[in-house]
Amino acid sequence: MWVIIYHSREQLWVGFYQIRKMPGAYSGFDHLLAWLSLPAACGASAVMLFFLVSGFCVHLPYAASRRAFNITQYALRRAFRILPPYLFAVLLTCLLEWLVFWLGGNSPTPWHQVLRVALLSQNYGEHGGQLFTNGSLWTLPVEVELYIAYLLFYFLLKKTGGPMVAIIVSITSIAATIGYLCGIETLGANFLRFWAMWCAGALLAEWFRRGRLPEFKKWNGLTFIILAMSAVFGVEHQWHDGFLQYIWAAAYFHVIWFVLANPESFYFFPKWFGRLWVWLGTISYSAYLIHKPLFALYGFLWVRLNGEKPADFLVPLLFSLSIWPVAWLFWKCCESPFHELSRRLGNRFKSRVEAN
Repeated sequence: MWVIIYHSREQLWVGFYQIRKMPGAYSGFDHLLAWLSLPAACGASAVMLFFLVSGFCVHLPYAASRRAFNITQYALRRAFRILPPYLFAVLLTCLLEWLVFWLGGNSPTPWHQVLRVALLSQNYGEHGGQLFTNGSLWTLPVEVELYIAYLLFYFLLKKTGGPMVAIIVSITSIAATIGYLCGIETLGANFLRFWAMWCAGALLAEWFRRGRLPEFKKWNGLTFIILAMSAVFGVEHQWHDGFLQYIWAAAYFHVIWFVLANPESFYFFPKWFGRLWVWLGTISYSAYLIHKPLFALYGFLWVRLNGEKPADFLVPLLFSLSIWPVAWLFWKCCESPFHELSRRLGNRFKSRVEAN
């Protein structure tokens, strides 16, 4: 949701700096909401939380050898869960871009570029390989690469143990990050830079399953506060992504650690609140896939009808809420059926293996 609100500002708001630069052109209410919107400027950082949670969830069934690892079953489950919705999102993005173009808006993404995105190769080669209105899809090729790299992580974990895996993965990611900081743009959206974050989530799953999760102490909470404040300061002063993203990842690591170590801290929430967030989490992948092209359409229509972007920050917030019913429909039609198919194929394959 934080990522969605962050992206809503691009198409559906004049922006904080525009309001600040021309104070007389906007109302006091617009100024107040602009200041209250500042946390949304950090919304892109939630992608680092996504990588951590992904590593945790993918490794959790196999952590502490709870489930025998089978590469065919693993590949089928991962492929069917992530790729069909992704391809449907690419198709939907193209349809919405052509609709905007037909209505008199900007030209759609060229077909050769669409093909690159469909083949998950947009993060390599010449700059600007993303879809014009759905640049957030850059994370999906990274995620697929991380799924493949998990095979190496799992092998090393079984052969060498957690400490050696942490050293190997950390050295690899640090080297890739240094290369990115030195100007090697290919490493900017390459899995190597995010491997340490993803594997940190997997190691949390391993500790959690083995009952070896360290106690979350007060100084760990203080560390989180320092990391979060440093990250916010870095956003304001435009620190390099290669450095800033690791600070965010470290802060989010502490959040997951705290939740795992202190689940009772959340018992005071009412049950309906928990069910709401479970529902949002269930359809969050669909929401992530389709929200940007929808915002592009909404923004185009708003400017077409009103002549300029809205100054009231409540407008992008309301449009952010409107994403979720559409995301549910996309999940129902394009994601959930393939989840069920992946479960059936996985169970059928498991039954054959057990029979043999």
